[in-house]
Amino acid sequence: MSIDKDIEIVKQQEAELIFEKFNETAAVELGNVAIERAAKANQPVTVVVRLGGSPVFVQAMPGTAPANFYWANRKANLVELYGQSSYQLGLNSKKSGDDLVAVAGLNANDYSAHGGCFPIRVQNVGLIGSITVSGLPQREDHILVSNAIATYLKVKIAQLD
Repeated sequence: MSIDKDIEIVKQQEAELIFEKFNETAAVELGNVAIERAAKANQPVTVVVRLGGSPVFVQAMPGTAPANFYWANRKANLVELYGQSSYQLGLNSKKSGDDLVAVAGLNANDYSAHGGCFPIRVQNVGLIGSITVSGLPQREDHILVSNAIATYLKVKIAQLD
């Protein structure tokens, strides 16, 4: 894994994974796609889809812990503040050597730059929410969440190696 290569791919994914429209029904459908992908891969995760900061879909699979929901909310708070995936934000922090959460003066109990949360953007509208996966190593959380969105949108995306 190269940090620069991963950042490049994640930026590409963020530019490609844009919804034409999105509402509560779509949030539930997208959350279910992520859960189904995780179940097929035997990956116990918690999935949270938020719109306007409020959870619309929450499911914790067997094998997860309450901490996964806590981590999901911390990741989503950061994504919804900066409008970028939590994996990209974390990689940029690692590359610069700065702790984004600390530098921005954010409370580490409420914000986290660990991979697994992806912004939900709608064409001609912008950022409206996020989808988060928590329970795997952060790079794998990101892969699961980005692939779930791509599956839902029926598009192919650049993949992390």
